[in-house]
Amino acid sequence: MTQNQILASLTSNYRRYERFNSVNTRISGRKLYADIDIEFEDDTEYMDIKALADELYKEISEQQPCEINIMIRGHSL
Repeated sequence: MTQNQILASLTSNYRRYERFNSVNTRISGRKLYADIDIEFEDDTEYMDIKALADELYKEISEQQPCEINIMIRGHSL
């Protein structure tokens, strides 16, 4: 798994979130981890956020099994 693969998934969904802050990947033993930090407008419905998080998790983990953490922030935070 590369950060470029994660960025490709984020790019294909760019209209569904307000801002991308960061992506960090790391390996601990044999386990891969990816931390993704994205922001949404304050009025974004929870179900829309959940749907995007689920889709990103599926897209990324299909490419490479890993532990994915998606940090979600409100726009005003």
